[in-house]
Amino acid sequence: MLIAREQPATADPLADFSLEITSREAEKLSANAGDLAPGSAVSIAVLGTERPGELAAAAATIQAAGLAATPHIAARRLASHGELASIAAALQASGVSRAFVVAGDLDAAHGPFGDAVALLETGLLGEHGIGTIGIAGYPEGHPKIAAMLLDQAMRSKLGLIAAAGQRAEIYTQFTFSAAPILDWLDALRQSGVDSLVRIGVPGPAGLATLARYASTCGVQASARVLAKYGASMARAVNAAGPDRLLGELGDKLDPARHGDTAIHFFPFGAPQRTLKYAAAFRERA
Repeated sequence: MLIAREQPATADPLADFSLEITSREAEKLSANAGDLAPGSAVSIAVLGTERPGELAAAAATIQAAGLAATPHIAARRLASHGELASIAAALQASGVSRAFVVAGDLDAAHGPFGDAVALLETGLLGEHGIGTIGIAGYPEGHPKIAAMLLDQAMRSKLGLIAAAGQRAEIYTQFTFSAAPILDWLDALRQSGVDSLVRIGVPGPAGLATLARYASTCGVQASARVLAKYGASMARAVNAAGPDRLLGELGDKLDPARHGDTAIHFFPFGAPQRTLKYAAAFRERA
């Protein structure tokens, strides 16, 4: 059974799960807020096609539904310090106290922030009431960044967050296999990092969707697993949801060794389907 954050072993294994949406899915998710525990973290991804103010409006909708909006702030998409301050102020006005900070998928920055470290160095998020900062974790590596540089960047971000008196959470890529997650968690904890890790898990989705996201996210080992098992893997995730993966994590996750963890669902544009799956999983568990 999965061990939820600050919960006994007999607790609901998905009691503390989070999930990711886009800003345009906020209204529909808010209508289904009852399917989530009050205060559940909902991250709001940035696609680069949002209208001005759309991210803040989506965060306000999620907050009003009794959930904890965690908007993504992509450093390279910001044109100036003023734009960052404006976004932070709008989030603060909606009661948002969490954010996920990432470099973004652009090769070149639109403004002064080349990566998440540069954004965090400004301290602007903390000045506007953001007390919890999410950062990315890459158990299976990144297609464009060497493992050593990923580790250095994580250390820098964790140091800046701690120095600002904020709380860090680490969100991993989604995976199809527990092994790389467990190995990475083991190494992470041995290195002294004790932040909550939200383990990325794919919601129910078809083979083509899973393969597309895996390739764009650089989920290398999982993409190989997907290629090896093909249709059987697709059936396992599409028809029944990620039971196999959750079961494997539940069997092998050891809080004493792997630390504080929770599940983070990637619904791939279908959050309602993922919520339905989570409810069914709870009943079976």
